Amino acid sequence: MVIKFCFILLILNFSSTFAQDIIYLNGKKTINAKIVETDNESIKYLHNPNRPTFTVPRSEIKEINFENGAVEVFRNVPPPSSLSIEQLKSKILEKINSYTFDAKSTTRPYRASFEGDYLKLWIMRSRGDEPYSKPILFDFSRAYDFQDISYRSNEAFINIFVGFLDKKGKVDKVKLVIRVLEKEQAEKIVTLLKTYNRLLAEKSIRIEKS
Repeated sequence: MVIKFCFILLILNFSSTFAQDIIYLNGKKTINAKIVETDNESIKYLHNPNRPTFTVPRSEIKEINFENGAVEVFRNVPPPSSLSIEQLKSKILEKINSYTFDAKSTTRPYRASFEGDYLKLWIMRSRGDEPYSKPILFDFSRAYDFQDISYRSNEAFINIFVGFLDKKGKVDKVKLVIRVLEKEQAEKIVTLLKTYNRLLAEKSIRIEKS
């Protein structure tokens, strides 16, 4: 009896250490698994190394929380992109530096750059040559929720719950609000950021497998 009990504990402990990724489905069901492969249509995962691979369509997934802390959101997922991460970064910078402003003032534009995979954002003063605030590093591998764009007259507001580095270098969550004066540009920016979130998640899977 003791041997059987110890064997059960061993199995439970093995399962908990192996199944580190959490898949949240649209119907509120969760799957504890290890994701081993992704493509444009589906996600493949294991419950443990000795079991067969299971497949779940991307259309049935709400969110994935990865073992390393990365989060991929599947709400209104953009179509697959042929761009590399570096090409995507270039387009993100082009859009943000051309069309975005502080949520509280249209006289204070955003400026952006990248530090590694972190998106570095700071708000400039009205002249555009002096920072209004200290820059913040945003971690789009941890984009928790892309909310619907808010439209008001001739402008739009992007609303994203995303990770950022605090003063101690730890990742925390914040609501990032960006004002965009051209509505169609707001939609393009959100699509680029969603695609970036997806590519970062896929990058983390490749690193874990290597």
